Amino acid sequence: MDRTNHALAGLSMGGFVVLHTGMPHRDTFSELYVYNSGHTSEAGLKQFEENFAAILKDPGTNDLFRVPMYMAVGETDIALRNGQRVLALFNQNGLRRFWVRVPALTNGPTGGAISAGPRRSCLPIAPRSRFLTIL
Repeated sequence: MDRTNHALAGLSMGGFVVLHTGMPHRDTFSELYVYNSGHTSEAGLKQFEENFAAILKDPGTNDLFRVPMYMAVGETDIALRNGQRVLALFNQNGLRRFWVRVPALTNGPTGGAISAGPRRSCLPIAPRSRFLTIL
């Protein structure tokens, strides 16, 4: 399988799956896209850091991604702080990434993560990747 044509993208809980599935399967996915997601607690982030310490600390990890990991979150989204926690961890370990903070990515009275915004953001990925899995 040619991994350069495989991307993984996820919104909300799907973004969480991208973090936990895409990171250890860099041999399968060359691009990872996380939308409105991250760890909800310091304890969860610490466990993520421990589970993926070898990957996060390996300078070769950056070379395995065709483009830097992409993270987007709405500035009013309930997942903003969660994403910022993960971003800080990536920064601490030198993982290349894009961080996009978008106004009003959410809709609905509760500010939930269900929105067309992140899904539209996935569209530019499709021409580059023959196989895109959106969670």
